[in-house]
Parts: sequence; C-alpha cells; structure tokens
Amino acid sequence: MRSAKNSLICRLIRVVDSIPDLAKRHEHGLRYIHFHSFRYFFKTTVTDSVSSDFAESLFGHISLKLTYYKKNKEQRKASYKKAEQYLTISDATIVGETIENMQKTI
Repeated sequence: MRSAKNSLICRLIRVVDSIPDLAKRHEHGLRYIHFHSFRYFFKTTVTDSVSSDFAESLFGHISLKLTYYKKNKEQRKASYKKAEQYLTISDATIVGETIENMQKTI
C-alpha cells in the first residue's frame, strides 16, 4: 500500500509540475495542489453533502463516535450517491445535458 501511495504521489507531482497553472506554490514554497489536498477536498465535500460521520467512515477511520454510526449497504450507497455529484473534478456539463436529454427521450 505504501508503494502504491508513493507511486500516486510521484505521478501527481509530475502532472502538476507539467501544468504551469497547477504548479503554483505558497509563499513558503509549498504546493497548492498536493496529495493531501485531495483528502481535504473529499472530507469537506462529503461532510457538506452528507455528514461528517459518513465521511469518516469512508476514510476507514475508526473512532468511538463511529461505533454508533450504522448504515446498511443500501443506505451507504444512497448517501454516497448524494455526495458523488460534488466529488467529480471535471466539467460535467456535457454529461449532465446528455443524461437529461436521454431521460427526456425515455
């Protein structure tokens, strides 16, 4: 798992460095976009769209608080679907329009 994480980090660094708009750094020389910034984004997004407990459970964090947070598989799936639309980091406008057109046709 550590090897996979390091591989992802190295790849992210190469991609970010190859795109000038993404390669920007703070005044202290730290990158704006880094591996943990995706974790921050995920946690904040899932917390805002569903709940903090659900976000923590998706991370696999174990705490006393989560001992009492119980949802079955279908409930977890429904909760994730609520958050999923906000987790997409791309221009989903065309996809959304295509889906709407397909739904109208059906």
